[in-house]
Amino acid sequence: MLHQALEWPDLRARVADTSPYRCAPQMLIRIGCGPAGYPTPRHHATTLLEQYDRHATTTR
Repeated sequence: MLHQALEWPDLRARVADTSPYRCAPQMLIRIGCGPAGYPTPRHHATTLLEQYDRHATTTR
């Protein structure tokens, strides 16, 4: 169930227009898979461990 998508006024208006009654859509149910999103950039674990080691040795 998706509620954040209905915060977009154009989508909210399109969903409301599909009903024969006056309504204020609250939630959208998507069946199936949506398009693939962009991957979240991630750091390699070795980079983070090296930074942690450097910080730990300088704060002692």
